[in-house]
Amino acid sequence: MEGKYIAIIVVLVLIIASVGWVIYYQAQNENKITLNVYAAGSLAVPFTELKDQFESLYPNITVQIKFSGSVSLMREIMTNESVDVYASADWTIIPQMYPKYASFDIGFSFNQLALVYNNQTLSYLHISQINDSNWYKILAMPNVKFGFSDGNLDPAGYSALMVMALANIYYQKNVFQNLVENYTNIKLVENNSSYYIELPPTNFLKFNTSKIMIEPKETDLLPALENNQIQFLWIYKSDAVQKKLPYLQLPDELNMGSANSSIINNYYSKVFVYIGYNSTSQKLIECKPIIYGITIPSTALHIWAAEMFIKYLLEVNGQRIMSNAGQTPIYPAYVDNIANVPEVLRGDVSSTGTMP
Repeated sequence: MEGKYIAIIVVLVLIIASVGWVIYYQAQNENKITLNVYAAGSLAVPFTELKDQFESLYPNITVQIKFSGSVSLMREIMTNESVDVYASADWTIIPQMYPKYASFDIGFSFNQLALVYNNQTLSYLHISQINDSNWYKILAMPNVKFGFSDGNLDPAGYSALMVMALANIYYQKNVFQNLVENYTNIKLVENNSSYYIELPPTNFLKFNTSKIMIEPKETDLLPALENNQIQFLWIYKSDAVQKKLPYLQLPDELNMGSANSSIINNYYSKVFVYIGYNSTSQKLIECKPIIYGITIPSTALHIWAAEMFIKYLLEVNGQRIMSNAGQTPIYPAYVDNIANVPEVLRGDVSSTGTMP
């Protein structure tokens, strides 16, 4: 008889807990709030759609998104900006916020670098095609100008530099020197079969403007590409898909979009970049597959709404939105510190297996 009463009490406790959880979220959702999201510029298309759908589901939440370079956004958060959700184009930079400004990192989507051009480029240059065996020769032509973003502010920028350094390994030629060193003060140093890119801080960055264009984030360069001010642009493949621009599909050894362990070990792991080289802000970044990361910063004011936003991103509707935008969703998403992940998200993430 005593066991029967205990069982009834346990059931009642579980019911009360479940009801309490629902009431908690309903009560929170009755208040009008603004969810403050910082996101990489290359997430503008999918996150704008995500925002619209999320706001329809949660009419009392207004999602306000600031799109910019991931590194510059991270620095803003680390000056105690109040941010509820932070999504980076490189999930490896979120741990730089530990332990004061963040405590977990969820890798939710793959991307890769592509060499994008405009519809006039080939005829303008009088060439019939660009492919994975001639692109670096074409970029070196004297009448060609190309662009990439500032790697001190934007992962797409240092990824572009990494791709051109990887080309040294892949083609066994001085691709980086011919395309970058000859026209900038960005240097490549080889040491014990590894390559270290020395990227000066933004204020000290110098480049030949007749050959190279550099802007704070990669999407800032799209108007110049469309107007043929530059003929080529290093940008995420997803941006090319979204803008319906022609692009060169690079080999996996170069595009930073492969999770193949052999490619990672023989290519990606051999390239590094010092952003803010020789300054107090200098950081060493290792070349790894391009994976987008997301977290809830410690400065968040609306944690429950942030949890719901991330949950919507990680599950079916969010996966569909990311896939349609040319960014391959990861499910279950990668996570580093699963013990720090909110309970409501743990069914959508995994910390087992090898993460790139």
